[in-house]
Amino acid sequence: MKFEFDRSSFAAVGGLAAAAAAGYYLYQNYVRKPNCPITPHVIPRAIPLVGNIVRALRAQSLDENVKDFEEAFPKETIAFMLPMQGWVVATVSPKNAEWILRTNFENYPKGPKLHDILEDFLGDGIFSTDEQIWRTHRKRAAPMFSLTMLRDFMFKVFVKHTNTMLEMIQEAADKGETVDMYSLLNRFTLECVGEIGFGTELGCLRDSDFEFMSAFDRANELSELRGWNPFWKILRLFNLGPEAMLRQDVSTLNRLSLSIVRERREELLRCDDDRAFADAVRSSRSRASRQLSKTSSMSGSVTTTVSSLRNSSRKGLKVRFTDENSEDGTIDDSSPLEVSKTLRPSTAETPRSHAPPSAACRDFLSLYMTADPTTTDSQLRDMVLNFLIAGKDTMSQAMSWALYELMQHPRVLQKAREEIKKAREETKGGDLNFEVTRNKLPYLVSVLHETLRLHPSVPRLFKTAKNDDYLPDGTFIPQGSITVVCAHTMGHLKSVWGEDAKEFRPERMRR
Repeated sequence: MKFEFDRSSFAAVGGLAAAAAAGYYLYQNYVRKPNCPITPHVIPRAIPLVGNIVRALRAQSLDENVKDFEEAFPKETIAFMLPMQGWVVATVSPKNAEWILRTNFENYPKGPKLHDILEDFLGDGIFSTDEQIWRTHRKRAAPMFSLTMLRDFMFKVFVKHTNTMLEMIQEAADKGETVDMYSLLNRFTLECVGEIGFGTELGCLRDSDFEFMSAFDRANELSELRGWNPFWKILRLFNLGPEAMLRQDVSTLNRLSLSIVRERREELLRCDDDRAFADAVRSSRSRASRQLSKTSSMSGSVTTTVSSLRNSSRKGLKVRFTDENSEDGTIDDSSPLEVSKTLRPSTAETPRSHAPPSAACRDFLSLYMTADPTTTDSQLRDMVLNFLIAGKDTMSQAMSWALYELMQHPRVLQKAREEIKKAREETKGGDLNFEVTRNKLPYLVSVLHETLRLHPSVPRLFKTAKNDDYLPDGTFIPQGSITVVCAHTMGHLKSVWGEDAKEFRPERMRR
């Protein structure tokens, strides 16, 4: 059968397609839209597509966000369209923030759009996933942040590297050199997080050109840029511009992080072997004591062939006791003193239970490997990079901004110094231990809280509406909309913090 279309038929089909597209555009933009103020464009709305592109570029500026909400006051929720992304609803209302991040948390996952943006960099880690995968990551990470781990492991790591950093600052002072504190604090936090997370010293604190950190910081910045660039997938397809650089940085991160994972896996296996060896020796000694109590009438000495255990076959280890008065020099084979134990079971054997990592193997990576020995190197690579982004940037930025604010406010600096001096006097001039640091520095804690109010390490939190919803302030959120909790803007608004909202005043944080 042959179909023929004349010119009028093509015109009719084209007209229907155009009408459908126009209808969909009108429906999405004028029917399925948030019922909150639409932010003004910097050029006339008569050119909506171009206007929205410019608006998207402006939205990257935190200062512009503050101006938008100041102009919209008393409204605390505003919206705008992103080309090829749909509606973006931004809020600074504390009630809305709690609703999105806590009360109705299940309706606001990160969503597939954010996962696509972060997947090349963070894979399927905790910061790019939702639902069951996210819950699994959270469950496995929880033991790492117990009070015991903070006191007995993390605090000691921070103290050790803090002393190294202070030595570096003193060396620079003696030479009259200038120190880039932001760069130094970035290397400091990476060194600390590296040891806490992976059980190894990266050696980056004294190396300002550390390859891993440079690639990590660029990949982080370029991944964030994707959120504001509607054409990033096209650039990735042709490996152009920032996407070409991102691909190169991700390749570097993959190589270095997989190297960390594989080395740590081998170290953890050695920890397992050492524990198995120690358990076997303790068991053999206990059994030897029981046997000797039964054969107390026997004379002679008991020799334990333990020295060769570490070099024994990986399939098992054997402990044998000999009595000099026996005819063949050995105890009967039926004796309970013979110990056989598998050191490294094959996958076909029943896996032995994994005890909590020892002091030498209790880093974050070891906890993951112990919780699930079947976890692949690729999955562990994702964990490594997500753990880094959770700890490195957040701490280094917070400390850098805290130092900046202290330098700008001598009165606050003096009060913080006096509090630290008093705490040191209570320890008789010694170092501040964990308990003193935790309980005796309330003003310094207020300084950090005030710093994070004005300079939050995560200035905006992006979520995607799973279903239609209404925020506590009455704003309608269409399904699929990107919701943004603007933590930075919220910390600068007079409607939230009062007339002195933009001033640095730690006293407001004192309870």
